[in-house]
Amino acid sequence: MSQYQVRGRPGGKRGFDVTLPSRPSACARAREQVEQLRGRLPQEQMADLRTIVTELVANCVLHGTGDAISLAVDVSPEDSVHGRVGDGGTGRVAADPADTPLDAGLGLLIVDTLAARWGVEAPSTDVWFELAPAV
Repeated sequence: MSQYQVRGRPGGKRGFDVTLPSRPSACARAREQVEQLRGRLPQEQMADLRTIVTELVANCVLHGTGDAISLAVDVSPEDSVHGRVGDGGTGRVAADPADTPLDAGLGLLIVDTLAARWGVEAPSTDVWFELAPAV
């Protein structure tokens, strides 16, 4: 069951933490959580956040351990966004277009395009990302 909480963070940050089951429905549930930030972020930034979260949760469902997926998002007072998605797995995580079939595997390339920065919390396969404030 999802545990959703919008709460104050140090320095006036806003955000949420949620735990999702590793099932195809996790993507839709993750988007529902992101929607809780509607009105707090500009529309373009919301669209990018929704897309990044969907892609990363889908990667956990498709390639992950099968364990619960953790999703955390923090929004600073300046509207920069920091997020993390993972299932505690281990292994290689890379956005390599040479290894990508035409019909699948574009998730991390999409994240790389939309995020200001992103990376992997080695040795896990948990991915963090940042979105810059909208200009």
